[in-house]
Amino acid sequence: MSAQPTPIPYLLHLMLHKPPNLYAYLEETLKLKCSVHNTDDSLIPYLQPQLEVLEFKGGPISDVTLERLQYCCPELKVLLIENPHLNLCTPEGLLRYLAAATSLKRLTLRCGMESVVGDRVFITLAKASVLRSLDFRFPITTKLIEEAVAERRRFTTWNSQLFGELRELVCEADYQAITRLLPHLHKLVHLNVSVKGGTNLATRARDLFPELCRLTLQLRILIIAYLPRYPIRIDPIMMRKFVEKRCWGLEKLEVYGRAVTGKGFLEPVVDILQHSGSLKTLRLSMDCDITEVALVAAATYGGKRLHELDIGGVYNFARLESLFMAKKFQFGPQFRLLGIGKLMTPRHESLEELRRKVAEYAHFVTEFAPALEDFNILFSKKGGFGDHLEIYLKEHLEDPEYEEVSDLVGPVIKIGEKTPSL
Repeated sequence: MSAQPTPIPYLLHLMLHKPPNLYAYLEETLKLKCSVHNTDDSLIPYLQPQLEVLEFKGGPISDVTLERLQYCCPELKVLLIENPHLNLCTPEGLLRYLAAATSLKRLTLRCGMESVVGDRVFITLAKASVLRSLDFRFPITTKLIEEAVAERRRFTTWNSQLFGELRELVCEADYQAITRLLPHLHKLVHLNVSVKGGTNLATRARDLFPELCRLTLQLRILIIAYLPRYPIRIDPIMMRKFVEKRCWGLEKLEVYGRAVTGKGFLEPVVDILQHSGSLKTLRLSMDCDITEVALVAAATYGGKRLHELDIGGVYNFARLESLFMAKKFQFGPQFRLLGIGKLMTPRHESLEELRRKVAEYAHFVTEFAPALEDFNILFSKKGGFGDHLEIYLKEHLEDPEYEEVSDLVGPVIKIGEKTPSL
């Protein structure tokens, strides 16, 4: 009886920089993804000098593997470790590898590494002068930033800057910690931060835009998620000032959270939509005073470039329909996602009439966003008008032949059919 073959990693991507020839193998950029079935020994044939990208998603990542990686793959530029199984490396083993990984440009450390990733790991990374991208899903505190700065000064008294070459940061941090870290990141262009905060005045999370406006960061992507449950008020004027300081070059702007609020958003949001010629994604999922006018501005000024639009506020679709008839605005074929805050329930005399309004409004949405793939209402009451419209549209976007199944009575009307005037 033949022995079962040892499970091996598989190649996820293989790209040749030039046409294949006798020496093409040496010119390859190799990306290797490891599964949970691997062992330290089964990885040996694949840890080769030309390997540049390595992903551990559920696979083994022991000290032995990291040591082999250090000596066998000196050109490794990208390393991802997520939910590892079997032999988990020690904090000391990870630190030894990071200290020696002089070619590593992009590092991602996610779930499953809680027992390994401690303060020393962050401090070691903060000193790394070659790291360009860091995805660090473990809490960053003010104390940790202070320790990292102190450690940096021990070795270079003339320069205490952290993450000197970092372009992209994905992290979870206390409000005070992220405001202390950002001044170090002169070359940052992509920030995705989940902001934490305590309950007392000294540690509470606050609007991050005033701090961002004081810096000279040229961000092209900004994503801020506020984690606290207490209200956090965003200043729309400071948000617009931040975008304006970027010379309107922002490509993605997302601000959201459980209790994020704000007033006076309509005019600043319209200005951002009008002047940000590079903006492709705008997400302001919050309780605010944006109206359907912002949706018209988005289609008018950014209809040909926007891919995703998810903005809070209260929307009157009857008024939006009137504006559509007057201006004939429309999003282009690249527009895929639309989200709104609240939807006003239209006037109706009966449940049958209300049900027809669901079909009419769904048809209307597909008129001004013909390539739409997803539709969301942030604050829709279960069983309410907005909830029925969201369900109707989602089902139709998945299946154009969908017929609504609802507890609202009346005949079924498919999207695209003409509805009788009421």
